[in-house]
Amino acid sequence: MTRVLEIHAPLRTGHRRCSSQHDTYVLSDEAVEAKRHRRRLEHRYSRTGLPSDKRAYKAACNAARTRIMTSRADRIRSQQCSKRQATSGPHGALRSHCCTADRRLSTTTRNAQTSSASSVCLSTKVRRIRNNIALRYSSPAAARPHTGPEFSDFQPVTIDEFRKLLASIPRKTSPLDVLPVSLLKDCAEFVAPAITTLANLSMQIGKFPARFKSAQVLLLLKKAGLDRSLPVNYRPISNNLSTVSTVLEKLVLARLRPHLTNSKNFSERQSAYRQGHSTETALFDVRCCSPCTCIAVQSLTSSRPMSSDAINTPMTLSST
Repeated sequence: MTRVLEIHAPLRTGHRRCSSQHDTYVLSDEAVEAKRHRRRLEHRYSRTGLPSDKRAYKAACNAARTRIMTSRADRIRSQQCSKRQATSGPHGALRSHCCTADRRLSTTTRNAQTSSASSVCLSTKVRRIRNNIALRYSSPAAARPHTGPEFSDFQPVTIDEFRKLLASIPRKTSPLDVLPVSLLKDCAEFVAPAITTLANLSMQIGKFPARFKSAQVLLLLKKAGLDRSLPVNYRPISNNLSTVSTVLEKLVLARLRPHLTNSKNFSERQSAYRQGHSTETALFDVRCCSPCTCIAVQSLTSSRPMSSDAINTPMTLSST
């Protein structure tokens, strides 16, 4: 396995310029267009793999790098000229850059504090929900009686099933992935036995690996105008799991879905997390149930969604 990794993904070291803000506003229109052209050629080369597309992509990289460096140099030069006119000497632009660095450091510190407070708030909320569920279903009378065949055990996962599932997922690498998805796809014959064994062991003992429970959480403000310093005003959305976590989740879902949908307790009007159903089908069912509910449904659908006013504040929270 180590030899294969050294061939396909050798260890490399380098330096990257870190910034808390995107530098698109610094670049000129020519530099932005050069970056977009480079990105288009990169996608084309990743799809085809032709030598001609590779040469075009390398040329676009060199051209974009030149345009970006020229644009940044022009902006710094213009700042120095404006500061020189407003102040005595060229030190005004340097002070401006120092102040910008201080503001970025303050923003990074504030984001770290918000992330820590949000992590504590989310963990407390999840713990409270677990306790409420355990308290509600502690008595046998609270549970709905099940009628029909029982789900005794999971069907074992095969290597062919895993390889087919891995081939169907997109080549989008999660920030939590140790290996890129493209490398997993290329080395499917080597990693398939290990992950298949992991999936079977997880289903046999009934535990999901704690290593794959971490996710990248996106905090969305519930409503515009709320205090951004309070963690309770944010809605956490987990939008990035690792690729192995997603694969294990799909394997379990493929075995649970037939049992759940064939159960007599399964509602025919269930629309969430059901193939071929959405909010439109749910709305159609509500309209067809009773004519008196149309007014309430129309008032609900005509209201402006709060999610359109939300801000994107990416945070990384991990919980076991």
